[in-house]
This record gives sequence, structure tokens and C-alpha cells, in this order.
Amino acid sequence: MIPRDLLQEFQRVGALLSQYGLVRGSGGNLSVRIDANRIVITRHGSCLESLQEADLIIVSIDEKPPAEASMDTIIHQEIYRQTNAHAIVHAHPPHVVALSLFLEDIEPLDTEGSLIFGSVKVVEAPPGSAELAKLVANTLHNHKIVVVRAHGTYTATPTLLEGYHLTRALDYSCQVCLLAYTLFQVSKVRRILRRLISNKTGRYDWVV
Repeated sequence: MIPRDLLQEFQRVGALLSQYGLVRGSGGNLSVRIDANRIVITRHGSCLESLQEADLIIVSIDEKPPAEASMDTIIHQEIYRQTNAHAIVHAHPPHVVALSLFLEDIEPLDTEGSLIFGSVKVVEAPPGSAELAKLVANTLHNHKIVVVRAHGTYTATPTLLEGYHLTRALDYSCQVCLLAYTLFQVSKVRRILRRLISNKTGRYDWVV
């Protein structure tokens, strides 16, 4: 049986991740370490937006996970084996995923993001593989969050709520990066248009 306060923590964080667009449908998964050898993790196919007790399962950190556990369970197990994390949040924040397609490291441009994260590593390996589990866990030795290219984020934190806050903060920072890049490209186009119009008419003041 899952303790009521732990169930409520899963429900709160799952609802927040969904509310702010950091997961969709049955995407993403959550887990919490309950003792030295066991974790509680969301079941495969569960919807984080509306978790119930039946959506959670207790799994050993060192044993092969049951079929009904999340497909990412081996990644969670490896993180718990290699770090001091007590909670893991895996989400699919869209702005982070977009930037991960093009970058090896994500370096926020906004002041808050720069102070919180500095630089965030982007890793890549076959989904659900032991190789990916080791890459993610190794990176989380010295960081609280890591990005898997074209997929999403994993956090290793004391609580699920802290993992949610890191995930949302990184997605905001990535949104700022994308907006800044878009505005930079727009400004380049404006400069080109001004030159073209000036060359033809001698005027360009209507291009704002």
C-alpha cells in the first residue's frame, strides 16, 4: 500500500507537469526512493495528470523490473544506484526538446537560468537502453538535471516537487533562447529589407 502523503505528492507533481505542458498523455514518469533498496514508480501507460494509487508500483532497485512498471524503470534504477537522489522526474518539456535537437549543451541566456543551471548536458543513446541509463546516471553525478536528445529531461533531487521546479525552469530558459533566436533572425531580415528598399527608393523609414 502506498502511503497517502506520498500518493498526494505524486498526484500534485503529475498534475503540475501536465498543467504547464511539460508532459502529454501517458508521457513522462515519476519515482521516489522509499528505503535503501526500493522505489515507488509510475506504471507503464499511466497518465501523470490524474494519477491514482493503482498507477504506482513498488520496485526493487537491483532487480529486473516487472512488465507493468514504466519503460524507463531501468534508468531510474541506475540513477538511484549511482546518486543520492530521493526522487526522479522524467518529463518532455517542449522547448528543451526542441533545443536538444541542435545542441550538445544547453546554456541559458536569461539571468535566472544561467545562475541555476550554468550549462546542461545533452546526451544520446537508444531509448530505454542500458547505455542510456548509464549516460543519464553518470551525468547526474554532478548535476541535478540532464537532457536526452529529442526526448526529454531527467532530474535527480530530494523531492518530486524540486524536480518539477527544475524542469519548468529549464523549459522557460529554453523558451527564452528560442525567442531570442527568432527575434535575432527577424532583425537580420529587417536589416536586409532596409538595404534593399534604400537601394531602390532612397527611403526605408517605413520598415520598423
